[in-house]
Amino acid sequence: MNPSMHRPRRRQRSLRALWLAVALGSLVGSSVSAQTEEAHVPPDGASELVPVVITIEAPASTEMYTKLWITGDGEQLGSWNGRGLLASPVGPYTYQATIEWPIGEILSFSVTRGSWDEVECRWKGQAMPKHAFHVTRADTANVVVEQWCDVAFADEPSTFEPLSSDIRVYSAVQSQYVWSRDVLVYLPPTYHDDTHARFPVLYLNDGWSMFAGVDGDASVQPLLGAMLDDLIRRGEVEPLIVVGVAAPPNARMMDYTWVQHFEGTRTNADGYHRFLAEELKPFIDQHYRTLPDREHTGIAGASLGGLVSLHFGLQPDGEFGRVAAMSPSVWWADETMTQWTRTAEKSNTKVWLDMGTNEGNDRAIGGARRLRDALQERGWEVGEDLSYLEVEGGVHTRDAFLARFDEVARFLYPPSPN
Repeated sequence: MNPSMHRPRRRQRSLRALWLAVALGSLVGSSVSAQTEEAHVPPDGASELVPVVITIEAPASTEMYTKLWITGDGEQLGSWNGRGLLASPVGPYTYQATIEWPIGEILSFSVTRGSWDEVECRWKGQAMPKHAFHVTRADTANVVVEQWCDVAFADEPSTFEPLSSDIRVYSAVQSQYVWSRDVLVYLPPTYHDDTHARFPVLYLNDGWSMFAGVDGDASVQPLLGAMLDDLIRRGEVEPLIVVGVAAPPNARMMDYTWVQHFEGTRTNADGYHRFLAEELKPFIDQHYRTLPDREHTGIAGASLGGLVSLHFGLQPDGEFGRVAAMSPSVWWADETMTQWTRTAEKSNTKVWLDMGTNEGNDRAIGGARRLRDALQERGWEVGEDLSYLEVEGGVHTRDAFLARFDEVARFLYPPSPN
């Protein structure tokens, strides 16, 4: 797995002349190549330091001569004070800064114009998670600032709700088995309190949509992170790490299915499973303080994301011991999931299953009931290792799924008795 940053988009050539005078002052005598600069060798026992060139593409709303700052982990980046490392203009709307970072460590940062009131956000105004870059060699971390939050909310600044949760995004993660995609990592508010503590992990399908609402209203965007923060602080949910795995629109159906429903469609659930089990999970377990065993590893999703969560989680020898299927597409391929469950060996898996009563015809709510019955026939018990919920009037939308995610979290990750 290669969690590298995506390349910046190209800007119109006509803009280059506007930046020439500014860029010359930064480039003369100070050109840096991340691939050729000699690495700094630290004292014995410390990781080797290598140069990382952070390249930032700023949005068109960025005014000329604006200073951009990189703020993040460690003194070099200001320890998240809103300023940190100053980036220099090198082209139209393009800035660069170089930092030395230990090989094997995660470089995490955000981009501001000098303070947290002028931080980057997503193009519709949603708060932007922190960028995360796994440093494996001298390299370049490319990031695109989609919008500035104070610009997006210039008319109604009081409506902007900053992202208070600790969420990092690995952009365009590469894989041998699936198309590249973003991966978001949520850390609980207690993560940094005890550096020896380890945490269970929930892998969440449709990561961007569930965390950040690609098509959602900015006012509800921080809901999932803020919800988990609140539940954990109140002691209603065990502190956990959530790994949101984005689904590229042109690969979502393929990655979340293992048998055809529509003629001519491709399936790649096996490849998606290999990505999770062989590439992503080992990376998360290596770089974050996880409890990596099956009992403490869960998977969740909605619609087709819920269906594939069941497919992975109900395997007796699988990696996932906790499963949440919100409004799963149980109708897929003549209810193939239910048919398989009726004859499958019961796994030691804790299962959440729900469906809204207003999600279509009988194939939705009726299919969920038939799957519930099949699980019970195989030995799952409601109130013990199975929770089944019918949401009166519930519809098939992202906001509807998020509205009951607190109940999912309470069931799958109840507070530890001690």
